[in-house]
Amino acid sequence: MNGGSNQPGIIISFHSLRGGIGSTMTLANVAVILATAGKRVLVADTGPSAPALRRYLHRFLPPAPEPGAVPIRLDLGPLADQGGRLDLAVTVDDEAAGPAGWGEPATVRKRLRDSGYDYVLVRVPTRTGAAALRWSALLSDIAVIGFPLSPSAIAEVADAVAQIGIMGGAARVLPLPMMVDRTRAAQLQEARRRVREELGESELVLDTGVEIPYSGDHYFTDALAVLSEPAGGDGLRDAYEGVAARITGGLVTGVRRVSVVYTARYRTWAEWLTTQIAGAGLRVREIPLGGLADEAPDGLSGDSLVLVVSPTRMSLDETDRLDVLVGLWRDGGSGHTENGLVFVRVDDHTLAGPPEGVQELDLRGEEEAEIKADLRRRLRIRDPLPVGAGGTRFPRLPTTHNLPSAERDFVGRERLLLQLRDRMLDSPDGRCMIHGGPGAGKSELALEYAERFLGGYDIVWWIQARNEDKTREGLSALAHRLELPEGGDAVAAALRYLTAAAETRWLLVYDDFGQDEELPGLVPAEGGHVIFTTRARPPADRASHLQVGPLSLEESATLLRRGDPHITTDDARQVAGMLGGMPLAMEMGRAWLARAASDPSRARVPLRDRAAQAVAELRVTYRRVVAGLEADRRVHAEPGTTPDPVASHEAMVGAALAALDPAELWIMQAISFLSFDGVSLDLLRSPAFLGALCGEGGPFADPLDIDVTMESLRGYGLVRIEHGDAGSLRAHRLIRDSVLASMRGPAEELRREEVLHGLARFAPAENEGPEDLRARRFAELNRHVVTSDAIRCPHRPVRRWVIDQVRHLFQLQDYSAWRRARRLGERALAEWGASPDPSMVPELRVQIANVLRELGEHSAAVRHSEAALRVLVRRGEKSFRALNAAMVHGADLRAKGDFGLAYLRSSAAWSGFERLLGAQSPHTGRALNNLAVSASLAGKPYEAEELARRCHLDRLTLYGETSPAAWWTGCNLAYFMRELGDVEGSLDLLRRGLGLLAPAQAKAAGPRSLLLLRIECGIAVCERRLGRSFEALSRDTEALEELREVAGERHAETILCSAAVAADLHAEGDHAGAVIRAQRAVAAFREVFGRDHPQAYALQANLGVYLRAAGDAEEAERLGAEACAALADRLGPRHPLTLAAEVDHANSLAPRDRNLAVDRMATALERLLYFYGPGHPHVRICERNLADLRREGLGGRRDPGRRRDIDIEVMRY
Repeated sequence: MNGGSNQPGIIISFHSLRGGIGSTMTLANVAVILATAGKRVLVADTGPSAPALRRYLHRFLPPAPEPGAVPIRLDLGPLADQGGRLDLAVTVDDEAAGPAGWGEPATVRKRLRDSGYDYVLVRVPTRTGAAALRWSALLSDIAVIGFPLSPSAIAEVADAVAQIGIMGGAARVLPLPMMVDRTRAAQLQEARRRVREELGESELVLDTGVEIPYSGDHYFTDALAVLSEPAGGDGLRDAYEGVAARITGGLVTGVRRVSVVYTARYRTWAEWLTTQIAGAGLRVREIPLGGLADEAPDGLSGDSLVLVVSPTRMSLDETDRLDVLVGLWRDGGSGHTENGLVFVRVDDHTLAGPPEGVQELDLRGEEEAEIKADLRRRLRIRDPLPVGAGGTRFPRLPTTHNLPSAERDFVGRERLLLQLRDRMLDSPDGRCMIHGGPGAGKSELALEYAERFLGGYDIVWWIQARNEDKTREGLSALAHRLELPEGGDAVAAALRYLTAAAETRWLLVYDDFGQDEELPGLVPAEGGHVIFTTRARPPADRASHLQVGPLSLEESATLLRRGDPHITTDDARQVAGMLGGMPLAMEMGRAWLARAASDPSRARVPLRDRAAQAVAELRVTYRRVVAGLEADRRVHAEPGTTPDPVASHEAMVGAALAALDPAELWIMQAISFLSFDGVSLDLLRSPAFLGALCGEGGPFADPLDIDVTMESLRGYGLVRIEHGDAGSLRAHRLIRDSVLASMRGPAEELRREEVLHGLARFAPAENEGPEDLRARRFAELNRHVVTSDAIRCPHRPVRRWVIDQVRHLFQLQDYSAWRRARRLGERALAEWGASPDPSMVPELRVQIANVLRELGEHSAAVRHSEAALRVLVRRGEKSFRALNAAMVHGADLRAKGDFGLAYLRSSAAWSGFERLLGAQSPHTGRALNNLAVSASLAGKPYEAEELARRCHLDRLTLYGETSPAAWWTGCNLAYFMRELGDVEGSLDLLRRGLGLLAPAQAKAAGPRSLLLLRIECGIAVCERRLGRSFEALSRDTEALEELREVAGERHAETILCSAAVAADLHAEGDHAGAVIRAQRAVAAFREVFGRDHPQAYALQANLGVYLRAAGDAEEAERLGAEACAALADRLGPRHPLTLAAEVDHANSLAPRDRNLAVDRMATALERLLYFYGPGHPHVRICERNLADLRREGLGGRRDPGRRRDIDIEVMRY
């Protein structure tokens, strides 16, 4: 483009030997191509008024052109994003006058060339004779002559070319066959031959190979092919781009084929660029730079453009191949031009700059939309790039990942990495297993893949998959990070999210994976990418797997020389051969050599000599340690045999351990008892964990001494340190095993006890510190409780920690945490029960009972809490522990349905806590709340209401108006108020709670909290009882959907909300829908709490009411009778639930046996009056029903619809 240059514009005239063959349409398309390529273009129409050009360009005409404006500036909108411009000038001469009105050709030519346009396209009217031909020949730089491929037309074009040659001027000719029918191959071949014979020898002719095919879709419409056809095809758009290329000498042309050549670390960018280019309709291929053979650059000769992404951080081989590629383009060999080679820079890594003459496309810091605009300009395409082309993610950091941040020095494995990526993309299920021996670098390969392709995923999550518990922890952590509604099971929530995600751009790495059967249901069934690392050979039916072995000699030497570049290649290869090329051993060897070479005692030794001395020292030390190991095992390696991988690792660990000071050795031994996942820096720095070691005179008396020690261990290659908020220290499993093997008998047990006591001191007491500190510490300790073998320790502080750890897992309110708590608790119970000191078993049983109750195993929970309480009572203990056992036992009894005994246990616990800790203690408050619930379920609603009101007010006073604890009790109080007939008061209380709590919840995304949903459900009950059943149904339906997300299908709140929806439907008259909902709720309740639970029969009584209303009187009577009998047996004939069921059942009996119905209704009324007194809603319902039944007995009109049923609401506990 001329831009602001002084170069004259180029004038191109368009002639046509026949009318209606598409000459004007060609001009319009070519004009748009030039303008959208950044050129300033003037289109001049010398035809009559209302020219055809206006039809094709009408979409760009301004709404109201300025009167008399010549030329008219067309509005290209986003098509002008490369700075191009398109103006239209028309004459009003009639066709007979031809172009004479424009003046003399020489004058007009000078004016147009100096007008500031890059190109001026002139439309010459059809069949205007020799004068017009002469005029345009003298005016134009290029004359485009359109003609049909007929013998006569070809002869006419040849004659016109000859005339132009005689007339003189600067014009050259582009003969352009039009409306070419490509379906008639034989005739077309003959016509093309004739064109070449007639025109090919003329020096004036630019080209005889360009033609415009026939396309009915465009010849009979005003659509522009360059805007409506995709790029890269063989239609009109391709032909018009060919015309533009010829008349501009190749400066403006559509890109035909693109190669994206990438350096190893930037394949993610190459994949994204490739999908964007392919989405634009261009032919594109993706080639690794290291994979280009010596002759491969010549294979790129047909490409219009080669993008090199990104020429930084290259290996030596990649550098050599890039030099060959650049040289080919710089020399212009094989038809290449320098404009066709572009270096693409995507990050801030060092780039010396592209070689002279090679372009650079700098994408650093640009957003996706900006980069797409850059690509459109570079590829010279007009179409916007499609959104999300190919489903490939725009390369940037994922929104969620947990990859470690430790410094790593990864070397080689490029072929394996490319294979792994190919298998991820090509495998039908996106799964691949990396397997190999210990220390072979499986995890390092997976980590390098995850880091290298991080930008290609929205989620990258690393999971320690050694066993089911660790796998569940990893998936639970993902659910927490994503802030998913967990439904009581974070693992299931994470798996649902990944499987159902609209985008499948996620990667899970299951590290140290055992066998498939060890992780039942813990791997997403479909979608995304999954990598497993394992020592085991993959199953025979697993098609996608990679085996990892030793590094090559070259790779090993490179790794060693990165530690000390002064090591000679021969020395590096000797060390690599000695260590067997195993990555872990090589990494330790590199660290050992670097440390030895930097020894201050060698400060005066030349650098190369230092390196040689370090190598010699390593070889001597290594052989000595190996000899010691062989002597211990009474084995001897034959000379020349391949080193045993495990032996080489053990030898390197032994060499490092021998050089450690006592403090360094203590840390290495300590972490060997702890989690394979690593140890938090907070734990290692904690005075509680270090104990006497950080006291006066100890090795860690200065708080920074521990950091110095850890850094020293890293220098030996024994550990890896990850800094940051969640910083940790890790040692490879082989190193840990070697350290453990280096300890013997009593020394190992002594160190283990020191570590366990340190962990126990680190564990916060139940009433210690803020909640977030307690949560962080217990989360860290949870990683170590099994690995450290804490349950086998007989000491009380350690056992106290184990009990508190089970309590912490119980309080997480997560299914996987409960499963882990159960396994931990039951293993400890088996160990402690058989030990000489079982004194702490009752406390452990209490926590196990809590967990089992949440898992729905109510009978087992009762057995544990009852056994704990029995032992504590037998000991004569009336301490906090005994009271806590009584409170837990009461909760277990409620869940099992034994309400009477639950009330006694809860009452004893509350009075004991109040006496022991005072009325204001949180423990006393919990006990009071439990007692209120037990009192209600035991049939004492007035006592329950009084206790709950006291507890609610106490908690509001102590913790404030927005205290969740206060409003959990408030929900209970609202229920008791409804049961006593104060529905309006219950509604007011719940609305107050909603008003106080909802604003804080509104700031959080996702479903509301369980407490808010409980309040909503209570409001819905009030609305239904006040006659607003439609509002109740809407509220309950919305709450039910959120409860399924927040608490899960099996949670009591979800089940009872589903039962409430059934009651709403019944009140709305949808009795059939109510029956279906109620049947599901009854079945779900019995599945969780047992078939004979009293509240299951209360729900069954409601189901009987709905069945009667739906027309199934027989089944309604049967279910009602069974419910009444069971409730009377379990709760007694005067319990409020029994009486409500009796009233409803009497209504079901009335059609078949009115007298029996009267008797049962009268009995129920008598007991309700005694229980509630006159005026209670249940009493009024019963009185009205009894009066109706007696009136029918005296001959009154039968009207069962007048009788009302009691809406039984089941208590949440």
